Amino acid sequence: MCEDIIQQFSDHLSGEAPIPPSGWSELQKDADLCLKVEALDFHKGMQSYYKMYITANHSLFRDREEGSKMSRFVEYVFERDDNFAEWMAGQDIIAMTEKWIEAKRSEEFFRILKRLVYLDFQTDWEALHAKVFDAFGKQEVYGNATINEFYSILHGFMTIMKARKSYNERVEMFEQFIDNWNFLKHLYSVMLGRMVGLGLQNFVQVANNVKSSPNYHPHLQLIYVSMKGRLNELGLKADAYRKMNEQLKDIEQKIQRTPQSTELEALCAELFPDDFRGMLDKYRYKPYNELQDKIKALEEETKEIKENLQARIDVLAEKLKEAVENAIPITVVKDELLKVGPEMGMEVFIHLNALLTGNEVWAKHAADIKESVYGRRQKYEAKLPPTFTLAQIEEITKELSTIFYNKVSLADSFVCNIIGLKPSAITAMVNRMVSEDKICKDMCHRPLWKVLNKHGLYKASESNWNQQVK
Repeated sequence: MCEDIIQQFSDHLSGEAPIPPSGWSELQKDADLCLKVEALDFHKGMQSYYKMYITANHSLFRDREEGSKMSRFVEYVFERDDNFAEWMAGQDIIAMTEKWIEAKRSEEFFRILKRLVYLDFQTDWEALHAKVFDAFGKQEVYGNATINEFYSILHGFMTIMKARKSYNERVEMFEQFIDNWNFLKHLYSVMLGRMVGLGLQNFVQVANNVKSSPNYHPHLQLIYVSMKGRLNELGLKADAYRKMNEQLKDIEQKIQRTPQSTELEALCAELFPDDFRGMLDKYRYKPYNELQDKIKALEEETKEIKENLQARIDVLAEKLKEAVENAIPITVVKDELLKVGPEMGMEVFIHLNALLTGNEVWAKHAADIKESVYGRRQKYEAKLPPTFTLAQIEEITKELSTIFYNKVSLADSFVCNIIGLKPSAITAMVNRMVSEDKICKDMCHRPLWKVLNKHGLYKASESNWNQQVK
């Protein structure tokens, strides 16, 4: 049976007998059976194809371009073949790496190494270590980001496999390595002093790239300490040195605002055992969580100020109400109202308007006063686009008021602030206001999206909204 399967695959590879798309799943089922009942024979029959795979043979990998599944079938088999690691022990890993460098295919290279980790592959690690560092040494002369990347991947694999860790710990560590490789390329670049798999020209760009990528922000501490530790070894000229220090200051600020993860620290200390732990101890910047007490104190102080401000608004609204009811000229009341700041003026007007419901004198002038108050707010804040009028803002605000716990002024301020913002900035603001209990949590998804979408304030889909709003 196994001979028939291998022959069928061979015929397809040579072009003699193409396998229809639906036939691959059947071939995989047959391979599963062979690995159970004729494992060793099937393994031996697949070795020539394993060889083609690990050397990135184009005749096997042309399926990536043509939509066939030849190389994927070989992957399927060796990822289930328990004899694969023993066979790999007889192969030249450095020569294999060189082939993948030529092919520029890191995904499949990772796949091979991952299978070896799962099978607890063993080899002469010291000899391999010497060859890897010899290859790195040659790159000092003719540095190439692609070559550096593949040898760095091999270095990571080798270092993890040599680590004095349990089998499960090594597996977990290598999976971390794969999952975070896009970030680790930046760290390797700094630690090695040359670009590793990055299409960047210098280390200032490396710092900026990490700083500008939100996915990397939980690990900014790692790039920060490595850059601080290597700053004098990166060969930076005066202008680049100045720019690098500017980047590091920006990174410091992001570290203060972003919770820093420690999950990669053990991996990095293993990958760079000689000096990374020392760098962490020496240059670790004060992380986000150490600033929480200060942040909490600031929030309490802000809350107290807001409460005092609300009390002042209430008092002023009551005084103006009494003034109107005591027949003091409306023009005087209006002038007094416009003496306070634009935000407070809006708050007082809303409160005063509610208090004077039914007052005929006030009713005659309320619209004019409102126009003045809102117009003044527009003068001091970003002006509304021509497509929006104050009447429309009022309409939207009324629709949103229940979502903001019936606080009209809060809903109005929210609408004014999100006009012209990108969708991601709007959802970020919503998340913050939900966390501050300014937006009703039960209404922050469809109800809020529906109003904003209806009025063109948030044009992205509801599913996009739900993915961003937590």
